[in-house]
Amino acid sequence: MSCTKHFLAFHWTRHNWQRQVSHTEHRTFTETDQWGRRFPQDFVNCHAQYVCRDCGALRDGEECGCEPEEAGKCKVRLDLLAEAGKPPHLSN
Repeated sequence: MSCTKHFLAFHWTRHNWQRQVSHTEHRTFTETDQWGRRFPQDFVNCHAQYVCRDCGALRDGEECGCEPEEAGKCKVRLDLLAEAGKPPHLSN
């Protein structure tokens, strides 16, 4: 199906965008507190893109990041992991 509409001499494009995660990774890095003590910190990074439900066009999205607890509730991230056959806690 085409998302380009025509009426007389006018042409316009109207997509039906759906957000999808195309890449996700779970990282652990070391932070330092105000007293100089080092401690590990977990973080999940994702790259999102937008896909038109009607014609399949792609639009680049954004990078997003959150703590692992929030990433475990993110529907678009969980959809990607389910498609890849990976459990959410093994997303490296």
